[in-house]
Amino acid sequence: MRVGDELATEAVRMNMARYCVTEAIIIRNQDFRETDKMVTFFARREGKLRAIAKGTRKPNSSLRPTIQPFCHSCLHLSQGRELDIITQGRIIEFFGNVREETVKMAHGVYLMELLDRGLAESDPHPKVFDAALTVLRWLDDRVFSPLAIRWFEVKLVQELGYGFNLQECAQCGAKQAAALSVELGGILCDSCKQVNRGAAVLSLEGETWALLKDLEEKEAAFLQRVRPSTRAMQEVELILEKYLEYHLGQKFNTKSIVRSLMGR
Repeated sequence: MRVGDELATEAVRMNMARYCVTEAIIIRNQDFRETDKMVTFFARREGKLRAIAKGTRKPNSSLRPTIQPFCHSCLHLSQGRELDIITQGRIIEFFGNVREETVKMAHGVYLMELLDRGLAESDPHPKVFDAALTVLRWLDDRVFSPLAIRWFEVKLVQELGYGFNLQECAQCGAKQAAALSVELGGILCDSCKQVNRGAAVLSLEGETWALLKDLEEKEAAFLQRVRPSTRAMQEVELILEKYLEYHLGQKFNTKSIVRSLMGR
């Protein structure tokens, strides 16, 4: 290869490093300096990132709609000194119905909080990206069911390496479930439940056990068919809340708002 060709090839590589186009879910934005916003988003290829959207605090900014929370957007990024700059963007999906219903909106905000607090920066998780899009579409298109959020929580812990052991007792291997140990990450038989009493051990009814296994093993299509009892839904929600708090080391602020709106 000639020197000129080598330089041209290197220039292309440098340009690719300075500029990219990515598919992203917008998690949140916040005011930054006089006219800009800092945008936190979850990109399919690059993971969770932050970038500056210049001029988007101005009412006539063409980029402003593209960086709204919940949006599924195509973003053009240019490398900046500290943070990348969003130079262009277009909305792929807006999810307007999620914004118009209070309960859906609260669950959408909770979904974004899970992404924001649960994921490390620049750590790609395409399966989590696809699962989040599936839930946003579900919230937008269908009668609301919190089961879709529970499905996403299970997929998130699976992808992050904290999946449940739901097939046998985490201590003795018995094929029986009387409780779930948050700390051990799996079910306990009745005998092991008696030995491991405490706040990190939660009772587990048969229906709840079956529902957790379905959430772990099945794709989102099954959500249309299953009709769990109120008790099983509440038990699964409590288990997942404690499980996420323990394994991610995070409390999720939106949960109290969600409970209030759901009348709990």
